[in-house]
Amino acid sequence: MPRTRFAADPHFPHRATVSEWDDLRDEYVETEYYAPPNGGYVRYGIDGRQICEGLCSSGPTLLWYPADGPLVDVLRREHRRTQAQVLRWYQRDYPWARGA
Repeated sequence: MPRTRFAADPHFPHRATVSEWDDLRDEYVETEYYAPPNGGYVRYGIDGRQICEGLCSSGPTLLWYPADGPLVDVLRREHRRTQAQVLRWYQRDYPWARGA
C-alpha cells in the first residue's frame, strides 16, 4: 500500500490532491494544492498558504506554470526530491543502516 497518493483534477491542471498516510490516525490525510490557472505560486489549504520547494514550509517558494505540465507532476517531482534527500541524510548519519 503506498504511503503517499497523488491525484490530479481532470478538469483543472492547476489543482491536485496529495494524500499521505497518518499512522496516528490510521488513515489518509488529504491536502489540496492549487496555483493560478496562468501560473504562479503553489498554495494549499483553505487559507491559501504558499508551499515551498520540497513541499516544505520554508525556503524558496514553489512555482507552477502550464508549460510544466499538470500540477500533480510538479508535486510528485518535489516529493521524490525530498524523499531522496531524507534518504541521503539517513545514510550519512547511520552508515551501518545502508545494508551489506
